[in-house]
Amino acid sequence: MSKHTKERQIQLSERHNGNTAVTATETETHVFPILPLPSAAEFAAFEAAVPGTGERILTLVEKQFEHRCQQEIAKHEHEVAKHKQAILQQDEDNKIRAMGIVVGLLVLVLFAILAFVFALMGRQMEAVAAIIAPMVAFAIAVLKYTSKR
Repeated sequence: MSKHTKERQIQLSERHNGNTAVTATETETHVFPILPLPSAAEFAAFEAAVPGTGERILTLVEKQFEHRCQQEIAKHEHEVAKHKQAILQQDEDNKIRAMGIVVGLLVLVLFAILAFVFALMGRQMEAVAAIIAPMVAFAIAVLKYTSKR
């Protein structure tokens, strides 16, 4: 078995009520079995038959090992990038939901003003309808927003 160790810095940033950056040092250790190598006697026989064969076999095994290590590291880096993208997407979704709540609140305030105007004009039924309908819609929107978290 052989080990391949690599150390690197990863910066993941999450924004919750401001800017917060988290930096972590990650040490990766990958252990791969090296292909079965010929015994010393077999190496000697290969060398006797064709000089340099043993060195070529070792070179091939080393290249295969490096290739496996690079593939594993690339897979891990892809997973980290995917996780970062998911965090950014979730942050964007939360911004859109929050904007929807703000717009809903503004509509509620406008309808409250309209209800007040109707009440001043003596149109009580219109005033009640103007305030109750958007309040119910806003309450439903808030419940939907908080239930998805």
